[in-house]
Amino acid sequence: MTETWLQKHWRPILMVIFTGLITAHWFGLTSRDIPESVQNTLLHLIMILGGVNIAGRSVEKVIEKLKK
Repeated sequence: MTETWLQKHWRPILMVIFTGLITAHWFGLTSRDIPESVQNTLLHLIMILGGVNIAGRSVEKVIEKLKK
């Protein structure tokens, strides 16, 4: 099965976007009216997605090696 470029790169693209949003917030480029609870929830979501990204890629590599 051949993968498209987007199938291979969707996780890194999301992580770059989320990192950019966090950086924009740290530099004051986002609304100051965002409640702290929402900020914390979004940061936790990003941390979870980052872990899933790393774990998912690791699982993919292990499966590829097991197939060989």
